[in-house]
Amino acid sequence: MEIINFDIKKNKLINNSKKIIILGKFNTFHLGHQKLFKKGFSLREAKKYQLIVMLYPDFNDFTKTKVKKILPLEERIKILQKNNLDYVLLFEESAKNYQVTREKFIWYLKNILNVTDVIVGENFSFGKNKLDDLNLLAKNFNLHTIKLAYYNQQIISTSLIKMLLDEGAIEDANKLLGFNYFYSGKIVHGMGIGKKYNTPTANVEVKETLYRPMQGIYLSKVLIFDKYYYGITSISNNPTFDKRPVTFETYIFNFDQDIYGEIIYVELLKFMRREIKFDSIKKLFAQIEIDKKEAIRIINGKK
Repeated sequence: MEIINFDIKKNKLINNSKKIIILGKFNTFHLGHQKLFKKGFSLREAKKYQLIVMLYPDFNDFTKTKVKKILPLEERIKILQKNNLDYVLLFEESAKNYQVTREKFIWYLKNILNVTDVIVGENFSFGKNKLDDLNLLAKNFNLHTIKLAYYNQQIISTSLIKMLLDEGAIEDANKLLGFNYFYSGKIVHGMGIGKKYNTPTANVEVKETLYRPMQGIYLSKVLIFDKYYYGITSISNNPTFDKRPVTFETYIFNFDQDIYGEIIYVELLKFMRREIKFDSIKKLFAQIEIDKKEAIRIINGKK
């Protein structure tokens, strides 16, 4: 898979192969997006063309800010690589790119990327004047418009999923995503208090660009050394102690290995409770023992 940075000044065709492009921001790959990808891969198979997906990076050069994504760019690229995508077109959010007209963008797709087919959702728009975007695309390409996906009569969208994550409604968010919300990162040293109370935790260094769910305690599933384990995950600034930055810590059931420096994937399955400020460490770990028993009860119910 090749990554292409959008550059309107390019004047050389990437290659002569005809191409299909799926247009959108794709901050995550929810069920609505998956309908677009399904169409893209089936069309590629039928026409024997190459397939491109346009992505927006995690950094907005226009506002000089890191944009919070449900799936950071690194994870989105990994997923597309697994699906043997041909190209990713990275559209930097910059003043220069925002000034590109729709006509110039279409010229770029046709003359630089050699795109013949465009796949979009039925609510897709681009540029400043958005009333005739689909008509404009249809005049220049074979346009494939995919109907929106709905859940409980609501359009599945990234903003809706973010709202569910803000509320801790992780089970509903997972349904709309079509996969379990997850984060990944390197395991780093924490305060080490859990070990003293028979509850060692894996403290994960999480990317700044990750869109975080509501703070609290979650039932989770952990992938480490190519094997899955259940766990209890705390996303919290640990109010029982002096105020600290938010940490992502997971107690892993039936696991006892030194994993500092390893990369771990943590999927959130169910919100168990909000974070609580206890007046002693002893009371905190008494509650954690209750959390463990409740998690085991839920896990046994899933089997």
